[in-house]
Amino acid sequence: MESFKHKNIIRCMNSYVYENKFYTVMDCAKGGELGKYIEENKCLKEVEAMRIFRQLHDSIKYIHGRSVIHRDIKPNNILFMDEDHENIVVRIYINLNS
Repeated sequence: MESFKHKNIIRCMNSYVYENKFYTVMDCAKGGELGKYIEENKCLKEVEAMRIFRQLHDSIKYIHGRSVIHRDIKPNNILFMDEDHENIVVRIYINLNS
């Protein structure tokens, strides 16, 4: 995951194991999760939905180009980078055991 370099994929800066637990250090997404944003606003305006979908499409296209499939796309794994809710990043987890 640390090798993924795309503006719409949350950047993983480091990962480590401490006391048998795995930790990942990622960029701070100050705007929170898309799921919570929808919950608070009840719906998205068409313009917002189109902007989010375009960014989501770009990120998934990039991931697929790296021969990785995101098996958990949901609003809680889509984060807003800033509080203006303009740009999203996708949170990804890579399971090496499956």
